[in-house]
Amino acid sequence: MPDIAFASPESLRRRALAAVRERAAGSGREIEAAALVVAAARASAMAGEAGRGVVAELAARWDAGALTATEFAEQLPAVDLAALLAGAPGWARGFRAGWRAAA
Repeated sequence: MPDIAFASPESLRRRALAAVRERAAGSGREIEAAALVVAAARASAMAGEAGRGVVAELAARWDAGALTATEFAEQLPAVDLAALLAGAPGWARGFRAGWRAAA
């Protein structure tokens, strides 16, 4: 799991989006993708760029002191996990144009 203290929000968002794309291609790694999205959303929020929608809402529920991002993702109800993964691309598009162009 990425250490959000040492990775830029932009880097984490790129990795999270790549994991979601891989999941969409049938990799079966939904939990890993969801954990990356949650970690990226947390890093973005810590950097003052929380974003909006279900991704930001679910990431705000994660208690990083109690659970890893993977543990949090594993405990999400199926409907929340699906919403998180489905909402990730739109969430990522909500950030500044420079990052979108690099992604």
